[in-house]
Amino acid sequence: MIISFSFLGMIFQRSFSQGEDFQKYSKQIIISDTRLQFGESKCGHTVAILGQMRNESPVDWKEIHFQVEFRDVGGNLIDTGQELKYSYYLPTREEAAFKISFAREFPTELYASHSIKIIEAKDGKQRF
Repeated sequence: MIISFSFLGMIFQRSFSQGEDFQKYSKQIIISDTRLQFGESKCGHTVAILGQMRNESPVDWKEIHFQVEFRDVGGNLIDTGQELKYSYYLPTREEAAFKISFAREFPTELYASHSIKIIEAKDGKQRF
């Protein structure tokens, strides 16, 4: 009986574990080769960022949450956005492409530069 309850306790703990804390490993996710793309959708003007991300950490990550800032030629912040990608999965020591798209409110010529970072992700072993 004790063995059965111990086994059930282990399964319960693994099922609801929060996994590794992303902030501890955030510097080990490298974003590279990013570029801006402008387009149109049924809802209006869009701006998208395409790029690559590489996981140098020992942890697989999922549900990746991006933050993007757009600046004009003077370095002033003109637009920003966050996007949570539930379907993205980034295994340890691997690289993956990504695309983040937002509605664009300003003329394309104002979007001189951008910066992007991952502000949160969940341990890939975490169930929920």
